Amino acid sequence: AAPRQTEKHKTHSTSQFACRPRFLFLEISRECGGQPQAAQTRAQPNLRLRRSTCQMPDIDVASLQDHRRPLLKREPMEHENITQNLLHTVQAAYCGNADMTNFAPFPDDIKPQAVAPLHEHCCDVFLNDTGLRSERYHDLQQAIRNASEVVHWRDTYKGTDISDDFMARFGCYCIIGDDAPFTSNSIRLWMVYMPPHLYYPWHNHPAEEMYMVVSGSAAFRRKGCPEEELLEGDTLLHTSNQPHAMETFETPVLCLVAWRDNFHAPPELT
Repeated sequence: AAPRQTEKHKTHSTSQFACRPRFLFLEISRECGGQPQAAQTRAQPNLRLRRSTCQMPDIDVASLQDHRRPLLKREPMEHENITQNLLHTVQAAYCGNADMTNFAPFPDDIKPQAVAPLHEHCCDVFLNDTGLRSERYHDLQQAIRNASEVVHWRDTYKGTDISDDFMARFGCYCIIGDDAPFTSNSIRLWMVYMPPHLYYPWHNHPAEEMYMVVSGSAAFRRKGCPEEELLEGDTLLHTSNQPHAMETFETPVLCLVAWRDNFHAPPELT
């Protein structure tokens, strides 16, 4: 069934996060993650979120095995310049968004680390996507693209019941954390990409999570909360173990995703 038209989410019950050093916490709904300046559904008379009837071509996963290979080696200095530029643009965008810094300050203990680049088919899908356009975060989007060949693309849901189409087209690599060019003890940070007409099934994880849309749009769903459409610059909080899902329609979406606490427990399909 087609999802209903999104409505602006309002919440009146609030509670404070537990106080921790260096964190500026918000009064925020523990159930629905409402936050000042956070994602609000935008009333657009001509925009209707409908489950796509577009038939995506079947993907022969066996034919993609050649894509999962170590990438060509770059000169160390070139690699370092690419990842340092990525870090600087990520920091500028992160620190320029109050919801992100209120969720967790940008870490001051970042250290570079060696990472073996790994290519997945989703990298090709991402690099060939011409529908991603960002006005506010153009430099960040470009830095994420430029780093695509020196990072370790993830296959988090390999071996689960998730579809082959999802595995072939859903893109994610870590910027700060495990298998990433940088490490920190305070947060984990990823890029997440979904092309048009892709459904990310319901899942949860112990870590609290903040999404920030870099470009594009998607429908976000959280258990116990109205569906919301997020556009460029919008943010949304997933509380610990709160089931959530997302879906793209006519446009792709590129996001910056931060985790705090319970980093080592992976997401699980629900």
